[in-house]
Amino acid sequence: AAWGTAQKLRAWQQEALDLYMARHPKDFLAVATPGAGKTTFALRIATTLLDAGVVNRVTIVAPTDHLKRQWADAAAKVG
Repeated sequence: AAWGTAQKLRAWQQEALDLYMARHPKDFLAVATPGAGKTTFALRIATTLLDAGVVNRVTIVAPTDHLKRQWADAAAKVG
C-alpha cells in the first residue's frame, strides 16, 4: 500500500491503536523502524479522532522537506 493508506493495520499497529483508544492519552509516542508503518498508524489515529470530533485539526511536524512531502501525500490519499 502507498504510504499511510493501508486498509488493514499490522499487528503492532492494531495493538498500539487499541492501547491508545483505551487510555485516551494526551501524548503518545510510536517508535518503529523505517517502513514499519508509523505514518499509517498515525493517520489512522488522526482520522479516528477527527471523525469522532475529539480534535478539529492535526499538525504534523517533520524534520525534512522529504518527510513533509511524504506526510502530505499520505494524508491526501486518506482524505
